[in-house]
Amino acid sequence: MSLIEVTEESFSLEISDISTLFTDHEVIYSETFNLSKKSFNSIKELKILRGGYLIKILIGNNLTGFFTVSYTDSKYAELGDLFRISDELTRPLFSTALRKGCSSILELTSTSGIYSYHNRYSTKLITDANFYQVETYIRNVSLILFNIVILLPLEVVNRDLKFKKSYLTEFKLIRFILNVNKTRLKFYFFNIYRKPRNNEKTQFKFVLIGFLYEYVKAKNRGDPLVFFGRNYENDLPIGFEYSDNSA
Repeated sequence: MSLIEVTEESFSLEISDISTLFTDHEVIYSETFNLSKKSFNSIKELKILRGGYLIKILIGNNLTGFFTVSYTDSKYAELGDLFRISDELTRPLFSTALRKGCSSILELTSTSGIYSYHNRYSTKLITDANFYQVETYIRNVSLILFNIVILLPLEVVNRDLKFKKSYLTEFKLIRFILNVNKTRLKFYFFNIYRKPRNNEKTQFKFVLIGFLYEYVKAKNRGDPLVFFGRNYENDLPIGFEYSDNSA
């Protein structure tokens, strides 16, 4: 059941609770993003816990694409799950639908803005929807061994694995960590972990071996963190744990 419907000349939007993505579109969602049942359930658990909205894009009566907006705290939400089902939905039209849908969400809620940790292939699609870059970040990769975290001389930028030139000048090459959470992701046979999110209840977790992903701000190069809204106050929650990839 739609909470709100938005009608434009070339398309219409149906905005519903984010839970409808998992109850009504499990098959196409799992096939599109190549999800196992376990991964599907991990994402479902995260997004229903967050709360948010599914925005469906219709041309006539045909469902041509969708995306989601899910809360990360009381102030900000994250854009995710962009998918085009039909060629009827051109990229320019998709960008217009994104802009209109995100505007409708801001009007519907008290959210100050919407951010996106998108991949490089959707940058133009999202920036054409009036998202703009506010930060740049890189992904640090660390080895966890008996809860000792060892920063590796590697970083991920635009999905490319690169040698970290400033490795020896990093502040903390080795540290001890008590609380980490396992994600659905794996690196070969090893689990990928994340740091706890704000206000998340955690318990000590012993980790024999695994990897920790962290997003950190970068001044001169990195992936763009983009934002939609008028009230950006330089306080976005930057971290792998605040992306829906960390489910």
